[in-house]
Amino acid sequence: MQIILWGLNPILTNCFEIRLRKHQLYLLRVNTMSEVLNRIHARHIQAVVLNVAALNSSVENIIGLIRNDLKSDIPIILMSETDDQINFIEEGIAAGANDFLMFPFQPIELVMRLRLQLYVSKTLNINS
Repeated sequence: MQIILWGLNPILTNCFEIRLRKHQLYLLRVNTMSEVLNRIHARHIQAVVLNVAALNSSVENIIGLIRNDLKSDIPIILMSETDDQINFIEEGIAAGANDFLMFPFQPIELVMRLRLQLYVSKTLNINS
């Protein structure tokens, strides 16, 4: 399964990549939000994890693009580095994000949440 983890520094990204790979979740590295949206549109990935601190646009706008413009139901998990970003998380969940994580957290927490969201997504697609 291909996952995009966007907006983290390279050291954290490497740490998460190692943990994800152990669970057959493979990180697709992209540099811009435009690349993230292109990969979602092309259906090359199964989930996306976004660090709200790195977004130049509003969380609501980005999720709106994914859900409405791209017509994608891909699982979206938001990450926040500080408590003062909780408003962005609330906006993101209201706009259609599936889950969120607040730093600090263990890499296995991300793995478990991804697995859950991928299972739910697969189950919903089978029943549709």
